[in-house]
Amino acid sequence: MIEYTNDNFDRFIIKPNQSISAGGLKVFFTLIFSVSFIIAIFFALNGIWIIMPFTGFEMLFLALALSYCYLKRNQYEIISITDSKVSILSRFHRGKKEYNMERYWTRVVLDKPCHKGHPHKLFLRSHGKQTEIGALLNDDERLKLAKLLKGKIPYGH
Repeated sequence: MIEYTNDNFDRFIIKPNQSISAGGLKVFFTLIFSVSFIIAIFFALNGIWIIMPFTGFEMLFLALALSYCYLKRNQYEIISITDSKVSILSRFHRGKKEYNMERYWTRVVLDKPCHKGHPHKLFLRSHGKQTEIGALLNDDERLKLAKLLKGKIPYGH
């Protein structure tokens, strides 16, 4: 998802789609957990007790998967473009990183995929260094971001 703001400078905020809230995740897990254990208890009472440990493992893995998805929703990239500078602030699971480049020398580079069906890669490049941006986006959104950035960062003015 790309948000665009213009408060004395251009800012692009890139973050993953958040289709469910934290409360919604809890309700979803509680519902699935309850239904699964009700079914497992029914089978256990009818002599098929072996289903209980498998249901427990299944719920453990579901909890881990939902926790992972919840942590991923806090990732973001913020690209700020002023008259003289391009800044990229990114937060991924490894922590925050900030990159600063001179706007005049910054180039938007869109690499085509090596194989059909693979996504494009989008980079900001300056003085022999580059950083990948838009990793949180699908390919269509990444192409749209590249077009928007090329309009805001004309290489070499």
